[in-house]
Amino acid sequence: MERKVETNVNLAPFTTFKIGGEAKYLIRIKNKKDLIEAFRFIKKRKIPYFILGAGSNILFPDQGFDGVVIKMENDKLKIEDNIVEAESGVRFRDLLDRLTEEGLSGLEWGKGIKSTIGGAVRGNAGAFGTCMEEITEKVTALNIDTLKTEEFNKKECEFDYRESIFKNNSNLVILKVILELKKDSPEAIKKRMNKYLQKRKERHPLGYPSAGSTFKNHTERPAGEYIEKAGFKGKKIGGVEVSQKHANFIINTGDGKAKDVKKLIKLIKEKVNKQFNIQLEEEINIIHNKKL
Repeated sequence: MERKVETNVNLAPFTTFKIGGEAKYLIRIKNKKDLIEAFRFIKKRKIPYFILGAGSNILFPDQGFDGVVIKMENDKLKIEDNIVEAESGVRFRDLLDRLTEEGLSGLEWGKGIKSTIGGAVRGNAGAFGTCMEEITEKVTALNIDTLKTEEFNKKECEFDYRESIFKNNSNLVILKVILELKKDSPEAIKKRMNKYLQKRKERHPLGYPSAGSTFKNHTERPAGEYIEKAGFKGKKIGGVEVSQKHANFIINTGDGKAKDVKKLIKLIKEKVNKQFNIQLEEEINIIHNKKL
């Protein structure tokens, strides 16, 4: 395993926010065997770990991560009829290209999302009124306690709004997912993808690094609406700013720091709570250094 372990790796380039210090160790995962070896390495040293996909929805600390970042790069993809079997490291953009070629519909809303399929299932990602739960049929995960694989059907995945059993149980690491899609013409699929991408371009600040939506939408109104009404659009701290285009995005204007993002999040939560009696909940994953 030692030959596969990278040391003192700058994490910022691995995230869509382009923020973060160095990881003590980084291990790239190509298959199940790599993942099992990585956890043997972790258990032997009793050090913390973090599972990294495409690096969206993540804020690493400025001082880095004093443990192992496990980079999921297992990306085998198999399609038979309308059933897709994708390893967790498969990126959305690659999957969508293949789905268009094969004439398979159901994931068009993901056009423009920077994610791996594993990360999307873990967080039950969604947009435009749909989500991963609707097309996910089965998930294979590694139980890091037993170092054995377990299979979960849709019900057992315990999907909820931006939640799943894999997000709530850190012992489970997704290795592979099976999706069920519907047949349609490549032209119709491409048209829908372009429509969703255009909506995303109109609404979201895609020209700047960000972690995506900062807060989960509230049951009554979108989080961005509360943030905008609280007067935070354009609010800056250091190198980060609440987007003028969409108030639920904090953007990195060039030299953003994690400490500034956290300050801004704290201010937003306090004022929104005081003004509207609403407790906003972060959608982005703020990583902390902690012991096992």
